[in-house]
Amino acid sequence: RWDAQTKSVCFFSDCCLENRITVYVTTQCGTYSCSFTVKVQTNSAPIVVLPRDTAYVACTFDKICLPVAINDIDKNVASVTAIGGTYDA
Repeated sequence: RWDAQTKSVCFFSDCCLENRITVYVTTQCGTYSCSFTVKVQTNSAPIVVLPRDTAYVACTFDKICLPVAINDIDKNVASVTAIGGTYDA
């Protein structure tokens, strides 16, 4: 649909990969049209599974490693950042 205030064409994607949009403009001289394709890539949020809060008693300063599971159904994780520690896949 045409939004005159923002001067843009808006549509709802039905999760298909390509959406063909055609804009028709009618004037006194006739009707004109222009078409274009919008490719929509759907994506899901990744799943991060962390251990529950844990307390450790250490007599020496050793590295403590905890298991972390990261899964992405779309298999397009760009990066993993750990604040306060390091992540080693």
